[in-house]
Parts: sequence; C-alpha cells; structure tokens
Amino acid sequence: MFPPGPARNACPVILVHGILAYGQDQRLPLSAWGGMSDYRKDLADEGWEIFSATLGPVSSNWDRACELFAYIRGGRTDFGAAHSARCGHERFGREYPGVYPEWGNDRKVHLLCHSMGGQTARLMVQLLEEGSPEELEAAPEAKPGDVSPLFAGGHSWVLGLVTLCSPHDGTSLALVSDYGSESAKRSICALLAAASPAYDARLDHWGLARREGEGVAAYAARLRADVSWYLGEDGCYEDLRPAGAAELNGWVSARADVYYFSWAASDTYDFKDRQLPNVGMQPLLVASSLAMGRFVGTDGP
Repeated sequence: MFPPGPARNACPVILVHGILAYGQDQRLPLSAWGGMSDYRKDLADEGWEIFSATLGPVSSNWDRACELFAYIRGGRTDFGAAHSARCGHERFGREYPGVYPEWGNDRKVHLLCHSMGGQTARLMVQLLEEGSPEELEAAPEAKPGDVSPLFAGGHSWVLGLVTLCSPHDGTSLALVSDYGSESAKRSICALLAAASPAYDARLDHWGLARREGEGVAAYAARLRADVSWYLGEDGCYEDLRPAGAAELNGWVSARADVYYFSWAASDTYDFKDRQLPNVGMQPLLVASSLAMGRFVGTDGP
C-alpha cells in the first residue's frame, strides 16, 4: 500500500476522520480508514506510531477540534465557556486518557485528515497557536487548569497537516440536499438511533446520549425534538456549506511552522457540462455524486 522509505522524524501520526466516520475505538465491521483493509496497520507496519481519533461524527468543527485536542493530550474535553453558552450545550464533554500525553513544542505530531477532518485539524492548529481571547475573557478569574490549554495559544505542537479530499471551500452537497426537511430529519435521527450504541454519535454535551434501556424509537424521537446539534450554528451542516467554510477561512490561516499538503481526488467524468460517477465508484457515494455533478450555483446571494 505505502512505498517503503526512510522516516524523516519520529512524530506520531493522528488520523482525523470526517463526517459520519469513526476511529479505532469503535469496533465496526469496516474500517473508516480503508474499508475491508486497514490503513492504520499498513502505516504501523512501515514503522509509524499511529492513532485514529474518534470525534463527533455530526458535530461542528469547533467541537471536534476540542475533542481532538483532548484525545491526543488527555483530560476532559472543554468546548469553552463562551462557545458553549452561545450555542446552548454543556461546556465539558468526555474525558480521555490521552494517546500522546507528552505532546508539546518538542514532541510534535502529524495530522492525517480525511474530508471534514481537514477543516477540524486546521481549526485546532489555529487555536493551539493563537488561542481564543473570547474563551480566556469568559473566565477571567479561572484558576490555572480550569480553562483548556487549547485556548491559551503559543503552542507549536503540529509539524505536518495532510488533508485528503477535504472541503476547504465547503461542499455543494450541503446546498443540493435538503437536510432540513422533515423527511431528512426523521431519516438521520432514525439511522443514528438504530446504529447506537455500536456507532456512537457523541452527543453527550447536547444531553443526547442514549439512555440505558431506551428503545430505538424513543431515542430517535428525542434526537428529532431539537436538531440544533446538526442544523444549528454549532453543527456539521453549516460548517460544510461553502458559506460556512468561507467564514472558517476568514479567521483560520496557514501557520508558517506547519507543513501542509492537500490531496484532491475525483472519481467522475465530464458529460455534457455535467460530472457523472465512474463505474467503479463506491455505491454509497453515487447518489451524492450525481447531485453535486449537476449543481451550478452559489451559496447565498
């Protein structure tokens, strides 16, 4: 799979998945990194120390960046006092043991990201280096340790950031598919409910973890009661729209001390001013490919 070659450094590689995917702690039949194969094992066989983060599959880039930080370094996920109050969810999330607790200026990592994971990782690097004055001001009398180091800034902790098919300028799929319709909300909530607990939506901070003994229908109804967790300001839908990506790009910039590489891919061909899927395309992607392939327009006025 991967051509042999000398390793230039010993930095661990953190895999950062995109929307609806998962990491190494969810034992599902297919790997999110390779399907029937496992790219994590391929990389490990090449001598890399590698970890696969599991982040909120439908969460916003901000919330996912906070989870990613806690996953790598360890500790309780802090979504920020100001952010959480504005978006209407709990400030703190899950606690992690940390896959690389020694992470720091002299112990950097590489981030290898797919799809939305690229946006998430870029946002985390921005916060690491520049911090969040808004979050620091929201708790001016907080004791050291009460506010996540992610918001303090001054941390050059990432050496390389590689993105695979990441929608850095957003995706038109968010415009051609009506995820806000009643039928879409019913379908998405029913799927998440039916797949749990094997597939974890990680909505604890929204108060939407599946309760012990709760049936699929009851859980789906509770998810559907308020879908701010994916359609609101702090959800994946707005972040993945071209307008949402433009907003992110307005304050998240490339850092001079990080090596960036972005890999784009296409599995379509041109036909009468449309893009059509190639015969060998993954079947689950054909419908969305057809929708995006015929779209011409803009996001907003």
